[in-house]
Amino acid sequence: MTTIQYYKSIDIKSITFDSGLVLAVGEQDPFDDGTITEITQHESGYYYCGMTDRGEGYSYAVDLNGEVCDEDEIGEEKTVA
Repeated sequence: MTTIQYYKSIDIKSITFDSGLVLAVGEQDPFDDGTITEITQHESGYYYCGMTDRGEGYSYAVDLNGEVCDEDEIGEEKTVA
C-alpha cells in the first residue's frame, strides 16, 4: 500500500531582519517595483513572491541576513505535517 503524506508550507506574514529590513505580505517590496504577495521559510533563508502594478509576477530568495541570493542557496522549503 502506498502512503502519501502531505505537508503545508510555513507561510510567513512578515520578517524583520537585524539590519532593519522588513519584508511583509501586502507591503511594498524594498527590492522591486511591486507588492509582496507570499513569503515562505526555507532551511537557510526565505523565498518570496510579488506582483507589480502591471500584473507581472516575480520572486526573490533572501538569506537569513535579508540579502538577495540565489534560490539554491536557501535550501529546501520548510514544511509542517
